[in-house]
Amino acid sequence: EQENVLEYCFKYITPEIALKVLKIVQDINHDFFQSETITYLIDYLPKYLMPEVLNIIRNKNRSYYSKELFSNLAKNLPHNLMPEVLNIIRSIDKIGYRDNYYQAQYLISCVPYAPEIVLETLAVVNTIKSPDDRADMLANLIPYLSKKLIIEIFNDIRDNLYYESYQVKVLSSLISCMPEIASETYEISKNIKSKFERAKVLIMIIPYMPEITLEAYEIAKSIRSKYNRVEIILSLIPYISKVFSEVLEFIQDINDELYKAELLISIIPHLPDQLILETLEIAKTINSRTQRARVLNSLVPHIPEIFLEALEAYQNIDDNPIEKEELISKTLFYNNSSRSSDILNESLHFLSNLKRQDLLIQILKNTENIKKMYGSETLIEIADAVHDVGRWFP
Repeated sequence: EQENVLEYCFKYITPEIALKVLKIVQDINHDFFQSETITYLIDYLPKYLMPEVLNIIRNKNRSYYSKELFSNLAKNLPHNLMPEVLNIIRSIDKIGYRDNYYQAQYLISCVPYAPEIVLETLAVVNTIKSPDDRADMLANLIPYLSKKLIIEIFNDIRDNLYYESYQVKVLSSLISCMPEIASETYEISKNIKSKFERAKVLIMIIPYMPEITLEAYEIAKSIRSKYNRVEIILSLIPYISKVFSEVLEFIQDINDELYKAELLISIIPHLPDQLILETLEIAKTINSRTQRARVLNSLVPHIPEIFLEALEAYQNIDDNPIEKEELISKTLFYNNSSRSSDILNESLHFLSNLKRQDLLIQILKNTENIKKMYGSETLIEIADAVHDVGRWFP
């Protein structure tokens, strides 16, 4: 509770109370929450308190460090204290089973503010034994490397055999930094046996070689794992407008309703008007109340007349109250100036039946939308009403 209150108050901290706030944080007796609080607090503290922050961090359980913590430290520290932060990171070798993974991660988070450590960081990354972990860290570091080093890494990937997942992760970062390797990367992709991994490479190349889009789509359809197949098609949606009708047919044949809903929700913003009604028909075939409601929610801005149908779908959700709350919030307050009085009345009736806590959550989440749709005066009236009810029924 202290952590939540403090995070809300951080933006109002003055130099006069900063030390008191830091003392409160120091007394938080849960390592995880203390670490999280310090991470957010650093941005609001005066520079002269940074040595105190370092003392707290130095004495913490290192399992609760995070890359965000060290990134915020590096961003706000006086330069003369940077060596102390780096020494804390260098003292970390292994946490759990991951050798040097966290040390590399924390060093990378400091590189933007201490570019002189980039070669040291690369050396630590190269000591990580797990290929997947090493690929993750190398991909994060590549944007800060010189072009010469980037070319060396690319040549290494091209000329040597690595795990395919390692190749793909590193190539993804390389091509974003050096688009001119797109053609060579395409040639490398032809030797990748896993259709899933090869499709991921092709998706990275499409912005630079749009002519391979349909090839990537054909490979995506042939991926055996439905989870991987859906993941790739989701990534392809912005590029495959020419085959949207075929994609909708493919989606209609998917039996897993969660995946079907995910694909429909992702494709709806990209669809031309003539395919929106077809999408609505597919949505109506979904048996899962939650998944059908999610898709209807995404269609409401395109087909306002289904608003009441969408709202009714939410009311029937029993198995996922959090999802239900989010869907109701999005639909009740979507910004559409043509909304009828029937829809407004139905919205108000629905809100009036919520518990007080749920009603307040909906109002707080949607203050900007209420202001846009109904004006500042309505927002003021709502605030007055909430205040009155709070006095009458504490």
